[in-house]
Amino acid sequence: MSKSKPIPALFVKAKHNGYRRAGFVHTREGMGIALSALTEAQVELLKNDPHLLVEECTFDGDEAAAAEEAAKAEAERIATEQARAAQIATDELAAAEKEAADKAAAGAKSPAKASKAK
Repeated sequence: MSKSKPIPALFVKAKHNGYRRAGFVHTREGMGIALSALTEAQVELLKNDPHLLVEECTFDGDEAAAAEEAAKAEAERIATEQARAAQIATDELAAAEKEAADKAAAGAKSPAKASKAK
C-alpha cells in the first residue's frame, strides 16, 4: 500500500475552551485544520490571534480521509437530529393551534346556549 501525500495544515489550540475564530470553535486540546479548508484571511486571523496557539503541521492523507469521512457522518447525524427536532416542533405547534381553535369554537357556542336558556 502506497503512502498518501502529506496534507499541509494548522494545529490550533485555544487558551480557553469554546473560543471562536475564523468559523471554528477552538478548544484547549486543539484541532487540526487542513490549509485547503481555510482562506488566506482565515489563516492570518488564526495565526495573529493572541488567544490561540497555532502551529503549522501536516496530516497523513489516509488519516485525513478517515477524519473527513467521520466528520461527514457526524454532520449527517446532526442534520437528521435537527430535522427530527423540527418535525416534533411543527407537530407540537399544530396540536397547540388545533387545541386553541377547538377551545375558541367551544367558547363561541357557549354564549348562544346561555341566551337560549334565558
